Amino acid sequence: MLSIKIDDKKPSLKDMAFSLTESIKDTIKGYANTGVIIAEENVINKRIELCTTCPSFQPEHSRCLKCGCFMNVKARLAVSTCPIGKW
Repeated sequence: MLSIKIDDKKPSLKDMAFSLTESIKDTIKGYANTGVIIAEENVINKRIELCTTCPSFQPEHSRCLKCGCFMNVKARLAVSTCPIGKW
């Protein structure tokens, strides 16, 4: 099986696809249980603040090097979580 890396620091495309799939699944489940998709503004701001202090955060692209997600999007999803447990 072909595994393509975008960059040595980022997860493989396969791992990023898996992470995206899990995020979508969790968002749908969260919405079904709570009726909420988007986190409150103070939660979003706190998550992004925590991300910017993390060595796995790539500020020029607002991207996490652990999961490959764009954090300006992921931080807004009410049920999303940090891949290393910071939020």
